[in-house]
Amino acid sequence: MPVNPWYTSDELVAAVQRKIAFPLSQNTFQEQDILDFANEEMMIAQVPSVMEFHQEYYVETAMLPLQSNISSYPIPNRAIGNKLRDIFYVDNNNNFVEMTRVNADDRAFFQANIASSNSVYKFFLQGNDIVVTPAITEEVYGSLMMVYFIRPNQLVPNDNAATITGFQETITINNSFINNNDTITITPGLIGLFFNSNGFPNYYANSAPTPLVFTAVTGTPSTDQFQIGATSTITASNLANLINTDGTYTAIASGPVVTLYYSQNQTSFQTSNTTNGIVLSTGVQVIVNSVPSQITNGSVVDVLQTDGAHKALAIDIKLGKNAISGNVIQLPVIQIPQAAIASGVPITPSIPTNLSPYNMSVGDYICLATKCIIPEIPTDIHISLIERTCSRILAAMGDTQGMQVQEAKIQQVEKNQGTLIDNRVEGSPMKVLARHSLARFGKMGPRRNLS
Repeated sequence: MPVNPWYTSDELVAAVQRKIAFPLSQNTFQEQDILDFANEEMMIAQVPSVMEFHQEYYVETAMLPLQSNISSYPIPNRAIGNKLRDIFYVDNNNNFVEMTRVNADDRAFFQANIASSNSVYKFFLQGNDIVVTPAITEEVYGSLMMVYFIRPNQLVPNDNAATITGFQETITINNSFINNNDTITITPGLIGLFFNSNGFPNYYANSAPTPLVFTAVTGTPSTDQFQIGATSTITASNLANLINTDGTYTAIASGPVVTLYYSQNQTSFQTSNTTNGIVLSTGVQVIVNSVPSQITNGSVVDVLQTDGAHKALAIDIKLGKNAISGNVIQLPVIQIPQAAIASGVPITPSIPTNLSPYNMSVGDYICLATKCIIPEIPTDIHISLIERTCSRILAAMGDTQGMQVQEAKIQQVEKNQGTLIDNRVEGSPMKVLARHSLARFGKMGPRRNLS
């Protein structure tokens, strides 16, 4: 049995070998062969069996900012069946407007009778694209929010993943441009992330965090101050000593660079110095147990959740050409125009800031894009995937009797599976309203789209 309630790839392989009595020295099915059988069973049977309960498993959203003179927008390429669960137009005030699917043959009717505008309410499908109609030919605002079922990643051996053990920030000191009373602010407690209608990230906290402010001074330092020394190296050493004296974080100085270690990913770093006297690192530096050979500079990776839903936290992240150094992977950071925390104080874009756009934690892991080491199904039905994989292998081995016994076990597991994953909020049954009924419109506010 695994140490945790869930199974990793290696634990799944061991469970399959144990259940159907594989000899340890057999060469018929290697570890990756067993995982390939499991991956096939995931998409053939396991994922459809989860989705049939309509409990919003695998649901993800993609925000696509609308662009002038562009009417066609691609369905996310990792959507199951290249289809959407729903689609909305979201204006700049974050108001959601239902969009109506029309027949592609009627595009001429809508273009001629409504004309081109920035009212984005109707669409039709063309290949794997959503095409807005009437066509967008002028300045337009807002975004398309595509809601889709994301395709689960494929299982690979455990040694293909880099497990997150912590995070680090590098602060480079340049004495030629540092000024008296320059500050470095570290704000812990930023734990949430959502995207606004323009596709930009905003961050929030459960409560207003207390920032740590370290101030550079030319004279004798007092509490929370560090002295600007004769050289950049001395100043960096003074800063590291101050951080270590505070005790909240650990810092190590090497030449003019201070490396600060922290464990809470949603920690923000700011400096009041805008002349490169105090330079924050770019990107998010993730410390991992080891970097697998499959992940190299320029790789496209996913960040995946270990505990809970075992879902992808961030997908299709392209690493830079110098992203990997030892056991540190630097993830790129997207531009943040403004981020407001619970206190209501914005992080001003003109002030150098580093804040992670990735909602990950210590213990999560990084894999090549579309790969994973924990089956992306609810923890409590991992055993169901193991049973299905055993049946598939017994069939490949020609063991008809063993496969029949296994199929009977699968039927028993499937019978009980619904109890585990259906009706996810038992105390609050879903209230269903016809989407376009008079009763539904009676419950709406004054903002309606009846087109």
